[in-house]
Amino acid sequence: MVSTSQHSELMQPRSRTRLHHVYFALAAFDLVCVSLSLLTISRLGDIYEESVILNQQWAARLSDFRELHSLASAVNAPANDVFKSRDVKLETRRFNDAVDVFTDRMVVVPSDLARDMAGQPESAGLQEELDAVGRNMADMQTEAKGVFASLQEDRVDEASQQMAAMDRCYATLMEKLGRLAQLVAVSYTHLTLPTICSV
Repeated sequence: MVSTSQHSELMQPRSRTRLHHVYFALAAFDLVCVSLSLLTISRLGDIYEESVILNQQWAARLSDFRELHSLASAVNAPANDVFKSRDVKLETRRFNDAVDVFTDRMVVVPSDLARDMAGQPESAGLQEELDAVGRNMADMQTEAKGVFASLQEDRVDEASQQMAAMDRCYATLMEKLGRLAQLVAVSYTHLTLPTICSV
């Protein structure tokens, strides 16, 4: 028969073994938790970096639209200002310079947008709007040249009508630029939502 002291000595290694198993299980659980936390932090850092890049692209596109808006205003202004200045040559020169700058930017902006929006469902609508902006600018230029030609020949009434037509083209062009900004905003949302939801 086993005495009480012998029985307690036999039980101690078993309870110590159980405590060691519990300790190692808790330590393993802690390691798993720390590892998952580190992975989550790493993924959040990656998502943050991606969102910073997307935000920079978005800010650049918005800047492009503000610039195009400003450049279109510069193209529109000389044919309006000529009625006040009565200097057709000066205003024609200002107009031609503004058209050159706008045309140069209209080469760069679409290629940047196409690159940033590649594969987005809105890219087809984007190209349509860009084409419409180009057509509206061409119509606006035609009317502005008509304003200058009419004023050169002292046909003020005809020049006024052409200026009104030019301003309608300008308003439509501004509407198209606004539509472009909306399309890019929708595309930006499509780009950022999967990134945010992948956490």
